[in-house]
Amino acid sequence: MSRATLVWLHRLALAACLSATACGGMSTSDLGEQSVKLIEQLADIAERDKADCAKMGAELEQFVRDNEPLFRKVGEAAKKQSPEDRKKYDEKFKARSEAATKRMTEGLTACAGNAQVQGSLKLVSEASGTSSPKPEPKPPPLATGDATAAPTP
Repeated sequence: MSRATLVWLHRLALAACLSATACGGMSTSDLGEQSVKLIEQLADIAERDKADCAKMGAELEQFVRDNEPLFRKVGEAAKKQSPEDRKKYDEKFKARSEAATKRMTEGLTACAGNAQVQGSLKLVSEASGTSSPKPEPKPPPLATGDATAAPTP
């Protein structure tokens, strides 16, 4: 799994776990608890199914579809989060969030090349309003004899 993908997964986990009081009348604590549970459940699937990528992809897809309204609500709340809300979240949920993110990343790494798992992660991104990592552009090939080409060791 590329570093860009790992960074994106970490951002996604943080976005999904952020909370804000302005979200549908839910308190910071209520939304934070639901958010962490989402990440813990994603981690459970990734950890449990890391030996069966097709199963992981199917379960992740179903989980995201079943919880799309909550992913969307959490994503919207993350955009509105104040520094005070972030501090409250960190005090209460950071340890659980980080532990779940670590488990999720370990499980997803085993199936990083599986198209269904990748599609499911894209669904999470779309539902929560976060963006997936963009591939780093490859530099154009240098022409033979190009004076700007760096010498190869």
